[in-house]
Amino acid sequence: MHSKFILWIALLPACLYALSTIFLKQALIRGTNPWKINFFANLALWVPCLPLWFFIHPASLIGHANLALWSGLAFTTGQIFTFLALQRGDASVATPLLGVKVLVVTFIAAVFFGQSLQPRWWEAAALCSLGIFFVTGSQSAVKSRDPLITAVFALTAAVFFGLSDVLLLHAGKAIGTLKAIVTMFSEVGLLTLLIYPMIFGRKIWILRADQGLNWFIVGLTLLTIQSLGFAACIVLSGDSTAANVLYSSRCVWSVLLAWLMARYLGYGESDVKNSAMFLRMLGAFMLFVAILIVLI
Repeated sequence: MHSKFILWIALLPACLYALSTIFLKQALIRGTNPWKINFFANLALWVPCLPLWFFIHPASLIGHANLALWSGLAFTTGQIFTFLALQRGDASVATPLLGVKVLVVTFIAAVFFGQSLQPRWWEAAALCSLGIFFVTGSQSAVKSRDPLITAVFALTAAVFFGLSDVLLLHAGKAIGTLKAIVTMFSEVGLLTLLIYPMIFGRKIWILRADQGLNWFIVGLTLLTIQSLGFAACIVLSGDSTAANVLYSSRCVWSVLLAWLMARYLGYGESDVKNSAMFLRMLGAFMLFVAILIVLI
């Protein structure tokens, strides 16, 4: 019963994340810029944390919140590269590659925090490399959608997200998980409110109907729901490993959903040949298996 409970909760955020990237990609195609998506996505993650400050005494964080703050900075950077990847390429390329984060987490923990790096990590890394080759080796008919540039942005995002996860984990050990999460996302929100309006001005707040507004709203809503859902899965199940294994299935879901939407609804990646999408699916499955090797 416990495993089934985790299954139903963790698979849903995985599907929603894959679906959200497809909707946000459509918003980008229709004129929404990645900075605006990044701006509102960060704020959407920050707002649910605000009420939690009523249960946290700020004085208890003094001298102990450094790791959480560094985690927030790394997460913010990862978000930037995520939406740059979606802007430059297909969701069925960018999203699977974000799953590499799990390997990055293990590697960073071994190099900087003294945890042992098991031999199976190298097996996973080899399989991961092959998966990346298949995912990025299939060109789109649209020249502006470059799988290689997309891969660079997505893998860079994965590195920063991995760094953020490791720092957050150790911050949680120092100040408590709830305090670490709230501190991290609060920093993300405050950095976003401070930096983005300074760079882009008041236009960063303006959402236009002729720039894929409907796609943007749906995509952002799904992205926020899946973030909260995945966090709830970890907290309620008490098994972060099982939750991460199932959540990592977004590698496969992203390609499958993009393929189905393109073929039956005519949206998204309809210019990509079936043979190319099959290679992406194969590569995404390899990435998923590589993640399983590391986590299980």
